[in-house]
Amino acid sequence: MSNRMRRFWRALGVGLVAVGCLFVAGQGGATAAPGDDDHKDNPGEISKNPKFPADDGPQPTVAQAELAERIAAIETNDSRDVPTDNGLPYQVLQGFVGITGSPTSGYTAILAEGLSAKAATSTAFAGLSADALGSLTLKESDVSVDEITSAWNAVASEKWIAEPTEKRPGYGMRVADARVVVDLDESASEESRMNLAKLSNLIRIDGVPSMGRVSRYNDSTPHYGGAAIESLYAGCTSGFTVKGKTTGTYYSVTAGHCGDNGDDFDSGSYYYGEMAGDSGFPEFDMARLKNSTYAGRLWTVGQDNFDTRVVTGANDGTVGTTVCQSGQTSSSICGISIIDLDYKYCPSDGCTPHTGRGSKSGIIVREGDSGGPVYVRNTTESRASIRGIVIGDSSGTLFVWERYARLSSHLNVVAVIP
Repeated sequence: MSNRMRRFWRALGVGLVAVGCLFVAGQGGATAAPGDDDHKDNPGEISKNPKFPADDGPQPTVAQAELAERIAAIETNDSRDVPTDNGLPYQVLQGFVGITGSPTSGYTAILAEGLSAKAATSTAFAGLSADALGSLTLKESDVSVDEITSAWNAVASEKWIAEPTEKRPGYGMRVADARVVVDLDESASEESRMNLAKLSNLIRIDGVPSMGRVSRYNDSTPHYGGAAIESLYAGCTSGFTVKGKTTGTYYSVTAGHCGDNGDDFDSGSYYYGEMAGDSGFPEFDMARLKNSTYAGRLWTVGQDNFDTRVVTGANDGTVGTTVCQSGQTSSSICGISIIDLDYKYCPSDGCTPHTGRGSKSGIIVREGDSGGPVYVRNTTESRASIRGIVIGDSSGTLFVWERYARLSSHLNVVAVIP
């Protein structure tokens, strides 16, 4: 019987089985950072290793900052009655049909028909210093506020969308270059595109690969652990970000029973990665996910008190301590006691030895949670220390995971700690 068939029967959930997949159509070893357990620790520690470098580019002068603040005032007005305005940009109501630039390079503002540069300077830009005005370029156009508003409302009406409601394409709108620019999801039908283009000659269509709200169910790059992932054959959860011990290449990990090498996984509308390194199943229930970008963070929304956490350590933990798991079906479940770190797990498709075993009153995991991170949380800071990945259960009450050290050794990787 092939691995895929074994995994198919395993995921059907008979008796003591892997937590399973939701089937769908078709440099050096990481160690725990100080205070990685469930105790209060140094709240300033994370700030020493920020996720992103502190490089914000050139800084504006006082005059440049003065102009930038006025541009922001033209573009924003949070006091408006938003539900009734179709989202029309406030700059249009001020007589501007496009604003581009930056504080240090200067700004160019395109004026709607009827608004002269002199009038704009005496109203929207009144009171600015000569130095601030020196960074501003005003261009007059023959496009009126009414024309832009009409084109905007035509798009916002969504009458151009040919797809049924459940398959409607995503889109976004802005006013730029005296046009209504529509960022349209590439999934949109040709009929919808043609309908949109016919609405007005003041509409410009820009295609975008995909559009959707980012969450564990629609995880954009760089990908986090704890994301919902699906292939043609199954739905599971990603574990955490790792890197090759020798190559330094970044990957994510998940349970090996979630698929076979070469299977592609998506998270919502985003490509998540290709399965690789799956070998020795069922003795080893683990695999890498490659060919995308991955970050050292976890989705932990659920019982956890933070929606996301940065990974600050990784080890096997100790018996008697508690862990959390974060899966696409159950969300995060915390307060799971570690009762064994050398458990031999033998459902109907074979045995996986040397696993972790935990317990908690009530349901701990469900189908689709497989591959998700097992971690220890810091209760006051958004940090987590990895303990492994979810691989199995028994009716949701017996909790089994591949331990971090075993995964690190077999896949030749270490956890990424930003």
